[in-house]
Amino acid sequence: MYETYAWNHFPTKRRMRDWVLHFIANDASASSAPPSSSSPSSSSSSPKKAKVLTYGDGMGIDTCYLSAAGHDTHYYELSQRSINFAKKLSKSANTPITFLTKEGSIPAGAFDFVVCLDVLEHVPDPPALVREIASYLKPGGVLLCSAPFYYVSESASTHLASNKTYSGDLRRLYTPAGLAPVDCAPMWIPIALEKCGEPVGNGAAAANAAANAAASAAAAAVASKKPRPPRLTPSRAVSFQARARIVANGLVLCTGRKFSFVHSKISEAVLAVEARGLRKSRAKQRLADAREATKKASAAAAAAAAVET
Repeated sequence: MYETYAWNHFPTKRRMRDWVLHFIANDASASSAPPSSSSPSSSSSSPKKAKVLTYGDGMGIDTCYLSAAGHDTHYYELSQRSINFAKKLSKSANTPITFLTKEGSIPAGAFDFVVCLDVLEHVPDPPALVREIASYLKPGGVLLCSAPFYYVSESASTHLASNKTYSGDLRRLYTPAGLAPVDCAPMWIPIALEKCGEPVGNGAAAANAAANAAASAAAAAVASKKPRPPRLTPSRAVSFQARARIVANGLVLCTGRKFSFVHSKISEAVLAVEARGLRKSRAKQRLADAREATKKASAAAAAAAAVET
């Protein structure tokens, strides 16, 4: 419990929590924007209250944080010790939370957002859990997820080494669950994935899924409905592409022991860029100082010449 509490107050986790809150606030506001024909007064309404599920939040700190921001938060956890702590935290912080503490208690297709931070690396079958979590999202809902599969060490004994293979692998982990990336923080800590399709299974399940998909497609054709593409605003698309490009320069394709090497090289590159920037700023400052000294010397010489004349 102490280790979990300490991690929740670590700067990395705090930045992650802030990023999640800002994403939910911006995404909810965009999705609830009034039509152009509405009156100007309607556009000044309060931000939309999103329905959020925090999956495996442990001590409930992320849940309380989102609840304090005004969202309709639902907490799911199986550890009774963590549940008791989360309830006490919610009561002391006066943050209303719906506690879902039994298997099968989460309603399907009910949530705008599911927040799942640092959970998948602990489970034996991450793709199955991702498909389950995706089922809790509404169409167009977003999964906000962080999963450091690559981080396996003595200090992280509950991170399964068998999950290293999923590090940076969207196609096997998220795409089969009908999820598509729409945004991310640096190094995918975390990443936002929108539900824009239906899960795809394997073997016999794939045949059933294909039959269901065909039936759904026929029904959709009759109803003249088309699959909704990911909700990508221009600014979000540019942001995602820029961040994904940084990750794609080697990090996404590396898993396990290769990661630390690539991570160190990226760190060295970042430090080198910062050093170059520092050297440039110092050089500019020296040039400015030299120019200022020249101006002062010229002014002093002109003053001395005026005195002599």
